[in-house]
Amino acid sequence: MQYCCAVARNLSISQKSPAEADPAGLSCLRAEERGQAVTAELAIRLLALLEKMTEHAAAEDVHHLRTTVRRLEVHLPRAARKIARALRGLRKGAGVLRDLDVHLQLLQCAPFTGHGEHSAHALRGPLRTRLTHQRREEEERLLRCVAKVRERLEQRLPQAARAAARPAPGQAAAERIVEQVRRRYARLTEEIPEEADALHGLRIAVKKLRYRLEPLAAHTAAAEATAQLKQVQDAIGLWHDWATMVEIAAREVRDKPRSAALLGVQLRAARELARARRVASAVRGAMRTSAAREHKPEAGNAVRGNIQFILGRAG
Repeated sequence: MQYCCAVARNLSISQKSPAEADPAGLSCLRAEERGQAVTAELAIRLLALLEKMTEHAAAEDVHHLRTTVRRLEVHLPRAARKIARALRGLRKGAGVLRDLDVHLQLLQCAPFTGHGEHSAHALRGPLRTRLTHQRREEEERLLRCVAKVRERLEQRLPQAARAAARPAPGQAAAERIVEQVRRRYARLTEEIPEEADALHGLRIAVKKLRYRLEPLAAHTAAAEATAQLKQVQDAIGLWHDWATMVEIAAREVRDKPRSAALLGVQLRAARELARARRVASAVRGAMRTSAAREHKPEAGNAVRGNIQFILGRAG
């Protein structure tokens, strides 16, 4: 942490711990400071995480590492080759480990709990053993990656963050960016994909759009669009987690393709797919009526209520 505080001084923002640092908390800064502070804060957070990950990679730290690197890649689109390569390696390593952590968490959910008709309770123990073993292997791989790139990022990332920092846009410019994001989302969702790779690709695109709005958190329209995109990202992400769990469970019962336990996992994945597509469609409609909502608040309340209803149906 001593090193990260020194980096904070070099980047000319307040010295916050990684737990306290939060882009949403930057709204108290002046507009011209906010855009600069987001990039600097992300750099500090990443270096603090790397400093922490020497012998163990806790699930929460892995999650923060993955999301922080993704945000930095959006805010540093022209990073030097060595920085970009280091960030890419961290993202991929953290991504594999994060997926294993999520799948271990899914074992605590239906259909892996209970003993109903389509219960997958019998698969719970074998899957936990397999996933835990894989996690140990991937944790070692990620820690080796961290050890390899840490010094390089400590030397180069602060300067790259300073060079990439830009003042946050004013109100008019922020509104234009929000409108661009809405139009982009409308194009992405002209047809809500059902095919797995396309739907997962939509989630990645939505995530990048959300990160683009991150420096605009003080603007009401941007904050609202960010929350809407987060709903889509989370809904598709949950479906993807269960779709991947289907593949893992199928390998466990490959000699019993008609297993009731496997069917239970498949049914849960299908349910989350339908929910994700409903959420994506509802957010598309909400964004389409955003201009009218500014003049008719009651219309906006109806749209928001519809999204919450959809989110709650399969919660």
